[in-house]
Order: sequence, then C-alpha cells, then structure tokens
Amino acid sequence: MPIKSFSIQNIGDFQVGKEHPSFVHSKLTFNVSKLTSLVRNEWDNIKTHDMLLLLSINLAKNDYAHTESERISNKFGVLYVRGCEVVSVSDSQGTIHKGASGNNEAFIGGYRELIIAVDPLQYQSDKSLALNPYTCLNLVVRRNAKDNNTKSVLEAIRDLIYSETKVLPDWLQSLFL
Repeated sequence: MPIKSFSIQNIGDFQVGKEHPSFVHSKLTFNVSKLTSLVRNEWDNIKTHDMLLLLSINLAKNDYAHTESERISNKFGVLYVRGCEVVSVSDSQGTIHKGASGNNEAFIGGYRELIIAVDPLQYQSDKSLALNPYTCLNLVVRRNAKDNNTKSVLEAIRDLIYSETKVLPDWLQSLFL
C-alpha cells in the first residue's frame, strides 16, 4: 500500500542508563478509496498491536536487467525495511476504530491514519545513517502471519538478511536467524 504521508509524532524521553528513547510514535496515512472491497476490508481490519512493515523502495535504481541469483534488495530497489506496531487506527474524520475485534462502525472516507510505534533502538541507530530511512518510506506492507512461510517469502527474507548493504535492522536480522 503506498504511503500518503509519514511523520515522527512523539519521541519518548531517554530513561536513565539507556542510549535510546523510551518510545517513538509516528503517524502514517494511506488511501484505500481505489481498492476493491475485499482488499479494502483487509486494510480496514487492521487493529491495535498488528505488525506492519515499512519499506523504502527506489524504483529509479531498477534497470530491469537482473540475474536470477541477484539479491532481492538490488532486484527490486529495496533501500530500507522497518517494522512497526499499530497503536491506533482512525478514518478520515478522526474516528478511532478498534478493528475486527472492536467496534463495528463503518470507516468514513478513503484515508486511514495509523499511529504506529517504531523500534526505539532502531530509530536511534538510524540517526547515524547518511540518509534517514524515515524520510523516504513509501510503502506499508501487511501480511497474514500464516502466509509468511511460502518458499518465495522465505527466499526473499534470506536474501535481505545476507544483503551486503544494511537493508534490515539488526534486531530483525536476528529474529530471522
């Protein structure tokens, strides 16, 4: 799903003895108005504590002349992958929705606004990069947990982990190892 807007909203204070903020909350907006009803329903069922992936894709790097063995990050122009957890979901009118297990009120309008929690350790680590990943995120991905074990998905994860450039954060690499 293409990201309409993304911004860091709130950065928690550093706790004593810690070298990272206590939390980092961001606001993410995307448009579901042009989706089919089935796909739109999937995005409307996002709820608190769901996990999403934020990607930075640079299609200008993609020259479409790739070998079969080339890494997935080079093949598709993946610059960064960051994970996040949904804190709240609201519609175009600002009405907060709880998703599939919460209220059944219909969403108003085509825009969805998520407040998400990004990893504070990774956020602090990313501040040392030349290009801040949070300024160039352009895609949000939602996957059903039971669909994440197909061969192509596992191969893509493997290629991202062993990428020469630091596409995945350290905590996500250790999660897959």
